[in-house]
Amino acid sequence: MKRTLVGLLLLVLLAAGLWAGGQSAGDDESEFDYVVGFANIAESNETLVALGDSMVREGNALGMEVIRVDNNADGARAVQNMDDLITIGVDAVVQFNVDVSVAPAIMEKAEEAGIPVFAVDIPHPGATFFGANNVTAGTIAGEFIAEIINDEWGGELDALVLVDQIASGELPRQRILAAVPVLEAEVPGFSEDELFIVEGGTDPATAQQAVADFLAGNPDMSRIAILSLQDDAFRGVVAAVEVAGREGDVIGVTNNEAFFLEHAIANPEEDFFRGAVTFYLPEYGRFLMPTVREVLDGAAAPENVYVGHEIVTRANMDELFPNLR
Repeated sequence: MKRTLVGLLLLVLLAAGLWAGGQSAGDDESEFDYVVGFANIAESNETLVALGDSMVREGNALGMEVIRVDNNADGARAVQNMDDLITIGVDAVVQFNVDVSVAPAIMEKAEEAGIPVFAVDIPHPGATFFGANNVTAGTIAGEFIAEIINDEWGGELDALVLVDQIASGELPRQRILAAVPVLEAEVPGFSEDELFIVEGGTDPATAQQAVADFLAGNPDMSRIAILSLQDDAFRGVVAAVEVAGREGDVIGVTNNEAFFLEHAIANPEEDFFRGAVTFYLPEYGRFLMPTVREVLDGAAAPENVYVGHEIVTRANMDELFPNLR
């Protein structure tokens, strides 16, 4: 009966444009032990599509049918998707929702339905948190930036610009904020007087405008370090720096490696975009889905499941990602 209902609801999701597709949910000959909903943050770029593919692939391999929907970086859509997945009758939901303000509504619906939730990167009260160890990521980024400042700029810095994403909440913000005490400890003379936070939003255009405005307002600064909370925003950072012709004044680092790898392949010679903190987003399914299966089989839900982090640069990218090229 559940499989018939799943098929009917998938038709509804397709008609509404909410289903992201990509899973084997419509194959009546397939047999799975559980049905898991995956609400992706968006399906707007190759990295996020690959993330969704990994959730489906790893879930299927572990005997779980995966119903995949697109939150489209919108809180209201995430709430609607949660309603639809509960109506289908999923056994669990993996929720990648960027808007923390709707997290209580999502979790209230899950509690009423009696299903576990695994919140990707953005904490949802009562859900198992999966994703970045945000403080660790920010600390690693800070150490990398401090090393460059000390080695190349003699420990001198005019500005540390953090490209933020306020909507994601306080925990993800540690990917950038945790870098600040590292620079205070390791870069002589750095203080919060040199700290600037700009809002990068959830799209490259917003980040580009914010960084462009900062650069235009500070034409005499020649030692600017920029750290972004996420790599889609850093696309805008690169555009702003290049349009302003300020490549020689900036060093840049981002969280999430996908755009850095793309940029480094296209620009093999060292430039201002120095590296990224790894998150392995396209492999999130490999890290998370075994835990989802264990919980559905009766294990206690853990509070946190983390991925590992390190700095990827042009020097080590082929070692860390041997199948990249």
